[in-house]
Amino acid sequence: MNILSQRSSSSRRRHRGRSPKSLLLLLVMAGILYWIEQQRPDPDAAARGRYEGTCLKVIDGDTIDVRADSGETFRIRLLGIDCMDTHEQEKINEQARRLDRTKSEVVRLGEKATSRVRALIERKPIAWEVPEGTPLFDPHDRLLAYVELVDGTDLGEWLLREGLAETRRDRHPRAARYRSAAAAALAW
Repeated sequence: MNILSQRSSSSRRRHRGRSPKSLLLLLVMAGILYWIEQQRPDPDAAARGRYEGTCLKVIDGDTIDVRADSGETFRIRLLGIDCMDTHEQEKINEQARRLDRTKSEVVRLGEKATSRVRALIERKPIAWEVPEGTPLFDPHDRLLAYVELVDGTDLGEWLLREGLAETRRDRHPRAARYRSAAAAALAW
């Protein structure tokens, strides 16, 4: 084999699969996959909407366990509000520093919020709404939703008015309403 044929043979091996036809095929396949992905419905879209069920347990002022009328159970984190923490020391420390309060004051207010929520909704029928344009879950895999009492009272808005919660900076449809409902000060 002469040197010229060796060079063209090794050159062909190096460029195998890089012909214009191969690149075109790759681009077409990528385009088809992109188009298919765009046609696929949002899996979270099915979870958006309004549901009814029962509050099984109040974890803390802004977290509850519910059973939907369909039988499914969920842990819900109230959207748009934040109650003082009662368990997680790191968060209690952060809230105490930020609000210039003692850790025991923070825990006491968190317990007060938990107690009020428990009295209002535990073992009672409720409704919850998972709105469009918000994350479906928080970092702890809790469903983010607005919760309403049987009479239609928005639980988050109620907690804000009572000074048992503060507004969160998250973007959500009721943000302006929640800001205007918030008490001037927390109910220490």
